[in-house]
Amino acid sequence: MNMNSETMITTAKDLTKEYPRSPRETLAGYVLAARVLDKCRAAIAGTLGE
Repeated sequence: MNMNSETMITTAKDLTKEYPRSPRETLAGYVLAARVLDKCRAAIAGTLGE
């Protein structure tokens, strides 16, 4: 595993214990982007939940 993957896994939210960001929150002007990013990182880290 490379350095970027390890860093991403350690910084990913644990969605089994907390909610992802609001769907109304924007990231770089895009609606839903912040929430999708939280979910993608959690899926890769194996902490996606339901």
